[in-house]
Amino acid sequence: MPQFHVNGDEVYESDPNVSLHDQETGAESPDMATDSARRSRSFRLKATSRETSRANRNLEMGAEYLQPGTSRSAEKSSKKAIDYFPSEGSKHAGRSRSSRNKRESYYRGDKSSLIEKNKHHMPKKTNWLLLSEQEDGYRYIPQLGDEVVYLQQGHQDYLELSKTSQPGPWLRYGDKIGAVEVCLVEDLKYTTHSGSGESCCDITLRFIDTYSRVVGQKFQLMLPELDDFPDFIVERTRYEAAMERSWTSRDKCLVWWRDESDQGGAWWEGRITAIKDKSSGFPGSPWERYLVKYKNDNTDFRRHSPWELHDPDMSWEQPNIDDERKEDILRSLTELMQKASKDKDRHGIIKLNEVAQKLDFMNRFPVPLSPDIIKSRVENNYYRSLKAMNHDIEVMLSNAESYFQKNTELLRKMKRLSSWFTENILDL
Repeated sequence: MPQFHVNGDEVYESDPNVSLHDQETGAESPDMATDSARRSRSFRLKATSRETSRANRNLEMGAEYLQPGTSRSAEKSSKKAIDYFPSEGSKHAGRSRSSRNKRESYYRGDKSSLIEKNKHHMPKKTNWLLLSEQEDGYRYIPQLGDEVVYLQQGHQDYLELSKTSQPGPWLRYGDKIGAVEVCLVEDLKYTTHSGSGESCCDITLRFIDTYSRVVGQKFQLMLPELDDFPDFIVERTRYEAAMERSWTSRDKCLVWWRDESDQGGAWWEGRITAIKDKSSGFPGSPWERYLVKYKNDNTDFRRHSPWELHDPDMSWEQPNIDDERKEDILRSLTELMQKASKDKDRHGIIKLNEVAQKLDFMNRFPVPLSPDIIKSRVENNYYRSLKAMNHDIEVMLSNAESYFQKNTELLRKMKRLSSWFTENILDL
């Protein structure tokens, strides 16, 4: 796998419309340094026209690096940049597509900016864990068995912004944790966020990078929907594609911003004006390292991470269930649904699809999955692995048995449905 290196101290070639002094001043000012903390869903961007050309990407970056898993203390003492590719070989290394993520921001009331206040025009809230296909503005939605890249700096920023009492893994493992760590989603539970009642994920991540000082160790975190904060957990192939793109100063890019439209957002045109560490504590970290100036926006720049930058001339595909297995699953589900109308819904699949639309069912469970949703997800290549699909099936069946526990006949049907899934899907 090729390696791309970054120099934590150098600011690269700037946009001629933005002075180097302005960039340096803006990067170090409290307003700009705390850009993430000022993002709010009360403010929205208006879409500009799309422009798909890209600029020169041949600037070379710094030559020195450390492997992922290197401790922060080692980074500080050496002042070397970091090689932010996972050190393990990846079967997806040949794929490349820059990442996409929805972001929302607070622009300090700057009336010259293209951001306007829309507090009373919020889009209807949907359950982010019930989507049946991946969104245009791709963001990370956890699935059991995912290999992911964890950004410690982003996690720290998020906890500071959200003011939650949830401890970060650095409190337990100290500086053994690298700025970038490869992890496995080893356990995943759907739950509700205390206070808001919104659905969230209770995730157990296990460090799997063999070069990491914490390989084999685990930590747990509660991940809500990040409406106003960028991803600090990134699906591994998406991260690798973003890093392989090797964005450089003056490159044009597109960034997905959420709005109230039917599409849920729009692509914004921007240009990278500089590449600079967000903080000295994480030299060379890709977290919000890229300073992007938006077209027709008077704000000096916005900080972004490489997985938020999209190059329309490059493609990337997330892992998914192979086509042969996918067709087997869909054929089995279709046959079961067709038989249900002839055998008096012996397995209760029609009934389960019906109750999944009722408010009492939807309000009872954090993620009220149904056979229709799972079938649609398989059709749309939503699942990255069989393990992820099987996890959702097990959650759905557990919900169903809990919901019908006082109805003997329907509970019997749910147990029959559970046996059918075990024999025809889960054991594939």
